[in-house]
Amino acid sequence: MGRLIGLFAILHVFAKISTPVMASFYADDFLRLTNKPYFIDKTEFIKDIFSSESKKILLTSPRGFGKTINLQMIQFFVEIEPDEYGVPKHPLNSTANYVFENMAIAKHPEIVKKYMAKHPVIFLDLKADPVLHSFSEGELFPIREQMIRQVNTKLYNCFAKHNWLLQIPEEVLIHEYKIDEKKINFMRRLYEKNLENSEEKRDDVLHKMLLNLAEILHLYYRSSVIILVDNYDSMMNNAYKPHSDNLRAYYDYVNNILQRAFENSDENLVAGGVLMSTTGLILSNVRTFLSQTEFHPFMGENSKFTKYFGFTEQEVVHLLDIYECQSHLNDIKSYYNGYKTVYQDLSIYNPTSVLLYLHNRDNDPLRVYWNNSLVDNFLVSFLKDTLLNQTANKIITNGTTGYHMAECYTATNYLLLLEVIYNHKYEKTDQGLILWLLYDHGYLSHRVVETDTPGQFLDAMGAPNYDTRQALQILLNCTDGFERESSHEWLNA
Repeated sequence: MGRLIGLFAILHVFAKISTPVMASFYADDFLRLTNKPYFIDKTEFIKDIFSSESKKILLTSPRGFGKTINLQMIQFFVEIEPDEYGVPKHPLNSTANYVFENMAIAKHPEIVKKYMAKHPVIFLDLKADPVLHSFSEGELFPIREQMIRQVNTKLYNCFAKHNWLLQIPEEVLIHEYKIDEKKINFMRRLYEKNLENSEEKRDDVLHKMLLNLAEILHLYYRSSVIILVDNYDSMMNNAYKPHSDNLRAYYDYVNNILQRAFENSDENLVAGGVLMSTTGLILSNVRTFLSQTEFHPFMGENSKFTKYFGFTEQEVVHLLDIYECQSHLNDIKSYYNGYKTVYQDLSIYNPTSVLLYLHNRDNDPLRVYWNNSLVDNFLVSFLKDTLLNQTANKIITNGTTGYHMAECYTATNYLLLLEVIYNHKYEKTDQGLILWLLYDHGYLSHRVVETDTPGQFLDAMGAPNYDTRQALQILLNCTDGFERESSHEWLNA
């Protein structure tokens, strides 16, 4: 009876509000994409994520290969959808049920029943803002401060989506949902961006921000929370000439915030989390909670997630059928194919370049597109080294590096690579490690190269295709660290 009275109290209060209190879905981009002719159903990604035994999964892929859309797809699938008064809709009445009912994930009813519209979601996007590019090499502390300030802003944005909770009477939150007064006041201070009037130190309050939001959502929805983190290493990748202290400060700050949320005393608080990154460098600090994370690199050994990033050849053929330009396959293959895994018979196409080709299919479409996406400032700083510059030019000219894959990729090498970055000393023996950064960022892939002995081959690193070779040339020609974004608005129009 008390629970029923509490519900009527909420409805009574909200009935007096002339405008809806709910914020729109964060995953609007994914919803729009489902209505596009070039939408590819990769919803079995959801099944593979939630079939994993690990509570935390880290996935990597190059820029423009679908990390954000995949995270938004998970969010749209699992997130509890409240109505305009904050009352959760039944999963069968949710927008997710309508959107996914005819997709591949619907063939897995056990996943649908357990997860669809059943969990509150925290979506933390750590994409760097352009301000990081405005500092020179010697300005160490402004970059560090800007990184941490940006992280705080991203955390505020997570809370902003749920500010409607503050419109619920405080007595209802306390007595009906068992949310204590301290948490309510904490959320109100965040909403007002007033963290100074607190008994705790400001940094301690910020470190607990994600944990407090998870606790509030858990109590309100009576369901465990799923945490999604996008662009985990974006600030590192976009800070030109990163200093070791900057990287350590950023990693320590973000990892501390996430660790408090994931590793709390209530094992039912967080159901799980998915983190997206360009590289695996964030795993190098083995002392953090990430040491217990299940790691699946984009082109890693037997990774079951590789096919969900970019387009497979079957998917490209499907798109060509839709756009009635089947004869274009060989052109697309020569320019935009070539991302290969070492242990799987799988080849991935660059999705951004393929879609731009199709957009320009009637107007000289065979162009280099990827170099117009953005410049990875983190890589620019390394490629100014003479040895690495020579190797990069060899890739552009010959297509391969001469480095054997096995020499470059082990999980431990991320830690060794980070030490090279910290020390800013590059020896010839370190080239393979730093070239692995190019591999993670999508400039290199697995290549089978014939040796001097006829009939014998080795696994090497090489440029996937012509598109990436030209993008690498642009990278070498950069004299300053800056971000360049081309206008591809039509993809989201």
